[in-house]
This record gives sequence, C-alpha cells and structure tokens, in this order.
Amino acid sequence: QLKENMFEKYSDQFPLEIYTLENWFWAYAVMFSRAVRLDYGEKRKDSEDDLAQVIALVPYIDLINHQPQARTYIAGITEGVDMALGLSEKERFVILSSDRFYGKYEQIYVSYGQKSNAYLLMLYGFCLERNNVDHVEVTTIDLLDNDPLAQMKKDILDKRNMERNVFELYRDRFAQDLMRFLRLVVVTKEDLLLPEGATDEETFKALSSLNLESAYEEISERKALTSLQGLCNRILNGYPTTLEDDEKLLEDRGMFELLPKNQRMAVRVRYQEKVIFRSTIGAIDRLLNNVAQLTWMKEEEERKAKKDKNTLLGQLGWKWNPVFKANSLQELAQELDILEAGLF
Repeated sequence: QLKENMFEKYSDQFPLEIYTLENWFWAYAVMFSRAVRLDYGEKRKDSEDDLAQVIALVPYIDLINHQPQARTYIAGITEGVDMALGLSEKERFVILSSDRFYGKYEQIYVSYGQKSNAYLLMLYGFCLERNNVDHVEVTTIDLLDNDPLAQMKKDILDKRNMERNVFELYRDRFAQDLMRFLRLVVVTKEDLLLPEGATDEETFKALSSLNLESAYEEISERKALTSLQGLCNRILNGYPTTLEDDEKLLEDRGMFELLPKNQRMAVRVRYQEKVIFRSTIGAIDRLLNNVAQLTWMKEEEERKAKKDKNTLLGQLGWKWNPVFKANSLQELAQELDILEAGLF
C-alpha cells in the first residue's frame, strides 16, 4: 500500500530503487539493534516538538557489548545558556559513564536491559551462555475463555491493575504475579460457598474479597499449582525436540559446532527455555507435597493467636513460634531449599 499510495505517487521524493522491502528490513534491524534512547531533560520552551527524549544512532556507542550486571550507562547532556529573544547557545552531547575503573585494553560493557536470551537473539543476534535474568514469557490469554465467571475475574484483575495475558517465568525465583493470577482463575462459584440463588453482585463481591497474595485454602492452592504445572507441560510438549535431545546435541561439541552460528544460538535459547519449564515443574511437585503444611501452619497460627489472647503470656505480647515460619509459597520454597537448589 505504501508503494502504491506514496512511493509511486511521489517517486521524486521516494525513489523506488531505494525504498524497497529489503532496505526496510535492513533499516528496521539497524534501528532496533543499534539505537539508544537519550534523555536531554526538559522540553524546550520555544519548541512544540518534544526533543527532551530522542532515539538516536550514536557512532561507537553501538559497538559496546552487553552484560546484564553492567552499571555503565549512556546519557544525553545539554551544555550552554538560553539567551533573550528565544536565542540559545546550547549544544547536545552524549556521554558514557563507566561503573568502575577499567584497565588498558579491558572491554567495557553496558546493559541492554534485563532481557531474556530469546529477546537478545531476536533483537541483537546473540545470546548468553550464562544469563541470570533469562526467562520465558508464558501466555495465559486463553485460560479464562470457558470460565462462566470470566468477565467478573477480568474486571477484578483490571481493578487491581494485575496482568492477565503474559507473565515472565524465571528459573531461580517463584512466579508470584502468575500465582496471584492463577489463584483467581481456578476459583469456581462453588468455592465461594455462596447461598443458592446468589446474585451476580454477591458473586462479584465474594470474588473481590479473596486474598490472592498467598495460599488461602489448600484445595484452591493445589488447583493453582496444578494449573501452572499443566501450562508448563503443555508448552514444553509443544517444542519439536525434547530437553534430552537438545542436551545431547549441546554435549556433542563436534556436531554442535558444525551448525551455523544462528542455529547454534537458537538451540541454546531453546534448551534454556526448556530448563526453566522443567525446573518449574519439578519445584511444583515438591511444593504440592508440602502445601498442606503451609495451610496447616496458617490455621494453627490463627488458632494459637485466638487462644493466647486469653492467657497471661498472650496478654504480655508472647507469640507462638512455629518450626516453619513461611507465610507464602515463596517463603516455603526457600525454607525447603527449592529456590536454593535452582529449581525455581
């Protein structure tokens, strides 16, 4: 359409030999892989264009490689003075501020952001063997499709400013935002213990009152964990190869090195994604064996608190000190060394 409506119509301004699809792909790739965002401060008073923030291609800056932990940063600065009659003697510069002392010939790194290996490969053409912020994006947009309470749940999620379409899943941390979402997803009208013939308003009020921050009921928590486990299995089974297939290929260095560079990186990204899903599935297995303990601890704590109110120790401020101190699945996973073992 651009070619018909603009390029051919104004060929003097848009030469067809330059404005080709191939050149568009090249320009698109250059912009996303090389451009930087610069913040120059306040908007100019004498201009309607907001030039405070710009996206620019800066010579040499685009040669600096990525490291997730790097704290070196790129910034835009303005020097000069504003004069009368709207005149300005200000100039703009780009600075690179290093995060530490660098020795002679030592490579300087910047961070492109907390990006997964898949994102790095897609935008910049590389991935990292050790990426401590690597993650996979899990799409949950279809989980409410056949739910009779779908619209109510969507309204509650929106009201609480909670994500409901895409979540990030890491290997070394528990997906709390995803669990909050799933705790609401698995709730049925029967779980709310409403009287027969309850109105939509009463149902919505009961749903809205749920505490989604931690496990509130053993059966519901098991359903949420099982739902996450099933989601991971479904995605894992959708890959054309298994985790073991990729592991075998990576271990065969001779065969692996014969693959083109882009294919080698794609295999590595695919393998690391599978490790995240497999680790999550394994961690859920352990949590499912202990979720009853967490529910019991909460109930026991509430029972003890009520009982102690009527005792001398309770009136003096003494509190029951359980063996396990976890108040959430995240804390329980840490106490059980699930996170420490790299399973989550």
